[in-house]
Amino acid sequence: MGWGRNQPNAGASFSFGTIRAWPKTVAGLLLAHQGKHTPLLLIHPRRVPSAVRRYLEALNPVKPRPEPPFMHGFVLGSTHDIPFDVQVALEEQLMMKTLEH
Repeated sequence: MGWGRNQPNAGASFSFGTIRAWPKTVAGLLLAHQGKHTPLLLIHPRRVPSAVRRYLEALNPVKPRPEPPFMHGFVLGSTHDIPFDVQVALEEQLMMKTLEH
């Protein structure tokens, strides 16, 4: 996996953008680099690609209980560029998953 972000439970952070809104994506990446140095994961404007889902799932395995470090994501664009339901899908991929008791 790329960018050296290949260790589960390491609290990785990413930026999400689309080619369609590339000016916003590029501008956002310049700012994101100054903070958490988030690599870009390109997504489809209407869905999260399965390759991105699998990658995030590999980095965010199920844990017995929530504990840091947590994953973070930054959406680069508006709800016109990346609709709310796609943003929710991204958030669900980044959220801590715990075992059901």
